[in-house]
Amino acid sequence: MSELENLRAELDRTRAVLLEREQLLENTEQGIWHLDNTGLTVYVNAAMCRLLGRQREDILGRSVFDFFSGPDLATLNDQLERRKRGSKQGYEISLQRPDGSRVECFNNATPIYDAAGVKLGSVGMWTDLTQLKQTQRELKEALADSVARRTDYEALLASFPGTIAVVDQSGHYLFVNQELADLLDRPATDILGRHVSEILGPEQAARMISEFPRLNAGEVITDTVEVLSGDSKAVISLRLNRLAGPPRSDGQRYYSFGVDISDILKGQARSHFLNQMSHEIRTPMNAIIGLTQAALDTELTAQQQDYLSKVKFAGHALMELLDDVLDLGKIDAGKLEIESIPFNLHDTLESTTGMLAALSRKKGLSLKWSCAPEVPRQLLGDPKRVRQVLINLVSNGLKFTEAGGIEIKVALKSGSTEPRWLHFSVHDTGLGMTEMQLAGVFQPFVQADTSISRKFGGTGLGLSISRELVELMGGRIWAQTELGKGSTFHFELPFKALATVANMPDAVGGYADPARPALEDHELASIRGARILLVEDNALNQLVAVNLLKRAGCSVEVAQHGQEALEWLARASFDCVLMDLQMPVMDGYEATERIRANPDWARLPVLALTASVMPEDRARALKAGVDTLIAKPVRAMEFYAALLRYLPASRREASLR
Repeated sequence: MSELENLRAELDRTRAVLLEREQLLENTEQGIWHLDNTGLTVYVNAAMCRLLGRQREDILGRSVFDFFSGPDLATLNDQLERRKRGSKQGYEISLQRPDGSRVECFNNATPIYDAAGVKLGSVGMWTDLTQLKQTQRELKEALADSVARRTDYEALLASFPGTIAVVDQSGHYLFVNQELADLLDRPATDILGRHVSEILGPEQAARMISEFPRLNAGEVITDTVEVLSGDSKAVISLRLNRLAGPPRSDGQRYYSFGVDISDILKGQARSHFLNQMSHEIRTPMNAIIGLTQAALDTELTAQQQDYLSKVKFAGHALMELLDDVLDLGKIDAGKLEIESIPFNLHDTLESTTGMLAALSRKKGLSLKWSCAPEVPRQLLGDPKRVRQVLINLVSNGLKFTEAGGIEIKVALKSGSTEPRWLHFSVHDTGLGMTEMQLAGVFQPFVQADTSISRKFGGTGLGLSISRELVELMGGRIWAQTELGKGSTFHFELPFKALATVANMPDAVGGYADPARPALEDHELASIRGARILLVEDNALNQLVAVNLLKRAGCSVEVAQHGQEALEWLARASFDCVLMDLQMPVMDGYEATERIRANPDWARLPVLALTASVMPEDRARALKAGVDTLIAKPVRAMEFYAALLRYLPASRREASLR
């Protein structure tokens, strides 16, 4: 009896162990799948049921092959063959669920043997890899994205048109881009880890480090610094400094971005210099040319007349040189604007030859122009620049021609429709040039040879500017020449023809007439008696303007500056204000703004007499409320034409009654 009890006790212990191990298998998170030697399912735990997405009774007794397909089925066959040979190698495989979904798993399978070593089947421990695989995929995608972003950032850093540096809180370089390394003419590896004082010098380093507290507070600091490049050239850099993200465990970092603005500053300095030079030269030249003309209008001896005529000619020559230099500066800075306005081509040709008629007559040369009959009169373009090119080419011809003359011809380019391409030619009977001289004739500051500049004068700017202007207007220019027989300069320009005026039936043209007045006496009489307020601080320029106004019969009061002009306007009535722009106490810009702010003076004509002729000066004056600008030195006809245009019609009509 005791033996039976012992057997029962042993059975209970065995059952207890089996139950304990069954509970252990059932509660493990890994799937357990027991197969016999034929591949039929003997046992699966709850985790394996969840992996397969089936009830236990739907799995037990079924072949393992029922749950795989495609490549996974091939993998399973291969692994089962390995199990038969005793392999214990784990492998990855996907389970097929009834809903069509697949579960990626890792199976660590091993064969099972009895006590006699007979193989009873195999058991697999299945681990769900779905989340792990998803994480791996996300990590790979993130890595690929990170690599792509890094590639983009590296490309950005490489192409960034400036310097980039990252500095730690102690002032040591952590990163520099190639641009900064090139500027300093040092390998990037030689800069990294060094203190900024070793690279920029102690003064700039101290200045940079002193800004760190402001950067820590979130401020973005911009400044300009002078950096000595590797070839000892001073480079002015515009820098932007900022915090490099949130605080880090290894300390704060700072970005510094820099752009070389040396050329920009040089351009600004050059523009400022040209503007100042123009103003400072035009102011006294206005007095020289104006008073010379006033003297020429008095009784003079023949010798005095000759001397003063030469002074006036020299003054205008100096102004032409100044205009050439300014135009060259505008072209170089890309600030020269080409207009597109209606104009009469015949008027432009007539005014061009009229301006140079006196010089051609003095040299005993003919100066004429002609247009082919098919050339439209009314065009859309820039008459000022067309006239400037023609004046430069004719002046060049007059300079180098001793006998014969100059002829301007205009023809319609063959086959031209819209736009209408006009062919201009300026032929002279002068010296001509060699082929070598011709090759450089449109270069700035180039003369045919060094003896020419000594004999005839000039800088060689006129032809260079003509080429630039023609190209800016969309055309081309070239020259033909024969040494000793003269030269012909050609240029072609596109225009839009306006149909407001019919073409003449025959070719038209004319000779320069120096005696033709620009304004008739009865036209000037219409401004007689007008009350003019002249606002000008320069005594000589006051004298020039007062002389011109009194010649036209105007009444003039003079204010020394803008504040005095406002006081005059408050106590007297005027028909027009002639306003200088650069004056002490109150300049012409502010004075004009105050005039326009007063409703009583809102329509009062304000004409600027100014030596400031740069585009920015003109824009500023027009914004202030000036009606038009008359450049110094003042040309009498331009001056009178402006008065005729802007004086109130009631004033002109009253003066004629």
